[in-house]
Amino acid sequence: MTSNNWQLGFATTCPNELDYGASGMGPNVTFNEVLIGGALGPDSTGGAGPWTDRAGGVMANGGNYQLQVTSIDPRCRWHVAIYPS
Repeated sequence: MTSNNWQLGFATTCPNELDYGASGMGPNVTFNEVLIGGALGPDSTGGAGPWTDRAGGVMANGGNYQLQVTSIDPRCRWHVAIYPS
């Protein structure tokens, strides 16, 4: 539960042969807030291309959330750290 904004720090890697969309920089992993009832929360962030190193995002809305991780392929690997702001 957060009473203010919170941040994610993450790194992701996916197989090079996947189709990442325009200029090879489409999404690889997306992180969404999920409300207690199951609906998506207001904030989302994600990585792009075959790999993302030292990325982050500010989730600007405080509240009680779960984190949903959606990847374009089950071979993608990710590491995420959550920080209060």
